[in-house]
Amino acid sequence: MPALPSTLGSGTIRSDVDVVATASRSTRTAAFTALNIQESRLVNDFAPQRSADQLATLTTLVEQALAHNAQYKLAMRRVDEARALMRMEGAARLPSVAFQAESKRTRFDNADLNETEREHYSAAGLGMDFDLDFFGRLRSLSQAAQERYVGSGYGLAATRAALIAEVLRTHSIAVATADTWRVLRSNDGYQRQLEAYARRQFELGLISRDKLDAERNAAAAHHAATVNAEAQFAVAQRALNILTGFVPSATLDTAGSVDVLAAMPLPIAALRDLDARILLDRPDIRQAEAELKARHADIGAARAAFFPSIHLSTGVGSVSESLDGLFKPGSRAWTFNPSVSLPIFDGGRNQAQLDVAELRKDAGVAAYAQTIEAAFQEVAGALDQQRALEAGEAAMRQREESLERRTRALTRRVLQGLQDTTELLDEHLRMEAASLAHIDAARDLALNRIRLLHAFYGTSFSLNQD
Repeated sequence: MPALPSTLGSGTIRSDVDVVATASRSTRTAAFTALNIQESRLVNDFAPQRSADQLATLTTLVEQALAHNAQYKLAMRRVDEARALMRMEGAARLPSVAFQAESKRTRFDNADLNETEREHYSAAGLGMDFDLDFFGRLRSLSQAAQERYVGSGYGLAATRAALIAEVLRTHSIAVATADTWRVLRSNDGYQRQLEAYARRQFELGLISRDKLDAERNAAAAHHAATVNAEAQFAVAQRALNILTGFVPSATLDTAGSVDVLAAMPLPIAALRDLDARILLDRPDIRQAEAELKARHADIGAARAAFFPSIHLSTGVGSVSESLDGLFKPGSRAWTFNPSVSLPIFDGGRNQAQLDVAELRKDAGVAAYAQTIEAAFQEVAGALDQQRALEAGEAAMRQREESLERRTRALTRRVLQGLQDTTELLDEHLRMEAASLAHIDAARDLALNRIRLLHAFYGTSFSLNQD
């Protein structure tokens, strides 16, 4: 396991029982989509400025995605499989009891042999088989199955978190493209008015044809950008529809404001001062840890194969020469058959199994370290970008507000006849450029916010904690 950075408080590690219980509830029915506390916190932290109705819409989108996502359903099936394997390995450590009935008749052509070796009996009773696990092979196999079951629960939690983050990301892109289309559509008329003014000026001989062509090209380019923005919005909405299982588009509510995307600033300084060990509570790291424990247990089972195995068989019942005397007095019988098996020569099979188990353990250590490193890189990258993105969004917002004030003042001057109308139209287009830049900055900030919140999912960190 790699050394942890000293800072990134300490997180509360959720018990394996909690995760397994969550996974068990999730797999009782494929329709289980309700968000747990941490998942609801992820949605709320992403959009703290949204109204209750907007949060309800986001929650509905997430639940629809959980109900229709194939990868999530596959993760649930893996939990079911791991649970069944755990029960199977656990049952192998217990005695097995079975009802047994047998009837046997043996005759020989040789009269002397038939007299001494002939068998003629019927038997019925209960038999029990049990393996004495002195060297821990069955215990190790059961422990490995339990750890893999726990790991599958963490894997399910990680899959749910990734899907929630993808819904939030896709929804943010849809909101941004809707705002972009709205801004371009509302300003398309201004560009056409400028083209009309240029045409009249050209007819009066006030401007050259080159100037007229430039205005026409600008109007055509703006209209093409508007059409392209509409297409981009359709693509984003379709992606959201696919992700949520093609629910009616009216319920998707992608219309929104760029201010909602920008949300409130994150406490970057506090995040950097968090104890790095808090990330060890992430479900993907806990899953890798559980798999590593399972591979250690596999080594124990492989080593136990070198030692003797002891098997006990016993039975109690009735034996008689005929069926009608099977349960009469004096027909009771008891058998006890212990056996010991010690491997002497197996062609190197046991040693090869041990080598494979140790190699898989080494691979598990590497995978565990890789998962931890990826988590730290994900958090560090998002933290590094967050401050710059917040500053960029604030600058674009201030520029947009400044141009908006200037446009309002210019509008009043035009109404008073103190300013030319074309200057107001040009100012509207300059404000449009500022609005589009602000939308892009807010979208990038929202996407990085999702990335950062997803990176801390499963830990004790919350934006709303005291």
